[in-house]
Amino acid sequence: MGSEFLFVYGTLKKGFNNRARKKLKENSLFVGDAEFNGKLFRINGYPGAIKSNNSSDIVYGELYKIKNHVSVFKILDEFEECSDTFDKPALFKRKICKVRIEKKYEYAWIYLYNLATRGLPKIKTGKFMQADK
Repeated sequence: MGSEFLFVYGTLKKGFNNRARKKLKENSLFVGDAEFNGKLFRINGYPGAIKSNNSSDIVYGELYKIKNHVSVFKILDEFEECSDTFDKPALFKRKICKVRIEKKYEYAWIYLYNLATRGLPKIKTGKFMQADK
């Protein structure tokens, strides 16, 4: 199963300036603000999200429609340290999850944190902001 959508919740969002964000901006269409059931943690100046079955655990982010999957995900997978060039276990894994946008659901790729979260500070608001960097 694939998806034409990508949900971002951290340094790939609007307002951040990095190579991967530039690639995403050039090769996608912003669909809107979205959310998914997950928990958000602070990891060395960037966030990591994991899935949650608790409906009160929400991670807020942005949904994009990707134009060129191969090109975009090659750069983003490197940026998120989940490509084959990095040691295993990978820092993040790109998975398809159900996200909410307005009052409907879409399936979108999300970079989920792939390591243990024990001891990491939780971002209780579910929102990663520039000031959190």
